[in-house]
Amino acid sequence: MKNICEIEIKDCVHYRGFRYGGFGNNIYEDYIISLLAGEDIYVIKKEFVFRVLLYNGSDFGSALGLTLDRIYRPWLFPWIFAPYYISNNYCFDLYDVYENPDIICHFSSEGVLASHINREFVFLEKALKNISKGYQPDTFGYVTVTKMMLGSQVRYLVLDGNHRISALHALGYKTVRAKVLSTCLARRSLMYIWPGVITNYFAIEDALKIFDRYFYENNIPFTETPFRNIIFDEPLDFKFAENFV
Repeated sequence: MKNICEIEIKDCVHYRGFRYGGFGNNIYEDYIISLLAGEDIYVIKKEFVFRVLLYNGSDFGSALGLTLDRIYRPWLFPWIFAPYYISNNYCFDLYDVYENPDIICHFSSEGVLASHINREFVFLEKALKNISKGYQPDTFGYVTVTKMMLGSQVRYLVLDGNHRISALHALGYKTVRAKVLSTCLARRSLMYIWPGVITNYFAIEDALKIFDRYFYENNIPFTETPFRNIIFDEPLDFKFAENFV
C-alpha cells in the first residue's frame, strides 16, 4: 500500500517534543507501562492528571520548552508554514477549553476539563486492550506520521496514533506500520527555503530551534509546578482499569 512503511517507534515524536520508545517523561507511555505493571490505578491516574496540569505555555516556544526571540502560535511549523494558516488551519481553537479536545496541545488559561481527562483514560486503556489482542493496523487504521530529516537522523512527527504507539511500546513492539506523509521541506538542510523563513514570520534561529527540538536525544523532565487548573464538568474517573493481559 502506498506510503505505508514499517518505522521504528524510537524515531517517533509527539507534537510536544517527547520521544516514544522508552526515553522516560512520556505522559502516554508512562501511564500504560504503569498499568501493565499492575501498579495502583489511583496512583497511576493521579500522576497522569498531575502531569496534564504541568503542560503549560501559550506559544510555540513555551510549548516546547524553548526560549525564542519571537512569539509564535503553536504548531505553525516553519517548514510547512503558509500565511493563511494563522487564522484558517485549525478546526478548533487552541485556546478554548471547550472547543479543543487535546489536553496535551491546548493552551486555555481557564484550565482542563475533567471530561477530557477521563476520555484520555479511556483512549489509553482501549488502545492497550485492543493491541494486547494483536496489532491489526489494516483493520483498525494506521498511525499517521510526517517525516523529518536532520542529516542522516530521522524523526516521525505523530499526527494520529499517539495512544497506539504508546501501547505498542509498552507491549514490547519495536516498530509500527504507519502511513508516512512526505513533507519534502522537512529537512534542516533546506532551512533557507522553508516558507516560514522566506516570509520572515520565523526568525531563522527560532525556526532551527523548533526543528532541532524534535531531535533531542532524551525527553526533557516535566516541570514541578502545576500551571493549569481542572474544570470539574464531571468527576474524575479513578475506577479500576480492566485486566488487559
